[in-house]
Amino acid sequence: MTAHDAVRVLRKRGYSAHVDNGQAVALVEWQEWHNGTFSIESRFEPVARLSEWR
Repeated sequence: MTAHDAVRVLRKRGYSAHVDNGQAVALVEWQEWHNGTFSIESRFEPVARLSEWR
């Protein structure tokens, strides 16, 4: 699967995605506790890390 193929699949699944420097990246929300404060951060992550999001 090429990076562009991956972007098409991600967009069909509702992700905001694009090709960056030859690899597919998608916008995801990370939720975490930090020093007693709950934070939500949105950032683009490489598709290769998708397995960590599930």
